[in-house]
Amino acid sequence: MKSLTVASGKNEPPLEPHGGDSGGNGRWQLLTVAKDGFVAHLLEGRLLAEGVEVVLDTSNPAPGAFLKPFGDPLAPVKVLVRSHDFDQATLILHDVDHQPPDPFATGSRRIRMLWIATVAAILGVAMLMVLDLLLFRAA
Repeated sequence: MKSLTVASGKNEPPLEPHGGDSGGNGRWQLLTVAKDGFVAHLLEGRLLAEGVEVVLDTSNPAPGAFLKPFGDPLAPVKVLVRSHDFDQATLILHDVDHQPPDPFATGSRRIRMLWIATVAAILGVAMLMVLDLLLFRAA
């Protein structure tokens, strides 16, 4: 399968990124908007590995985009797939986004509470020391 990165100033991808029609009447559907080019290329690689054609639209409609003529690596990237591959791509995207539950997530609350108790104890000792200096050392 092939991939094409679109860097034009237009908001729509080309109707046919390469010769020949592979179904879907050459129509592309927006799968997701990746937060930057790095995430988009990772997603592109996973989709291509599964046999899904991908178009990455790296055009940046931001007002100051002309200041970066070679593209902004931190700009959002539209990830488009063929219409007939959209369902498969959605399932792949769900697999990529799915993370198993963190076994240490319940322990993080305990650690946070321990941290708060430690800070409170340090502040309490500091206040007692200041009170000791003010009340008993001043005389």
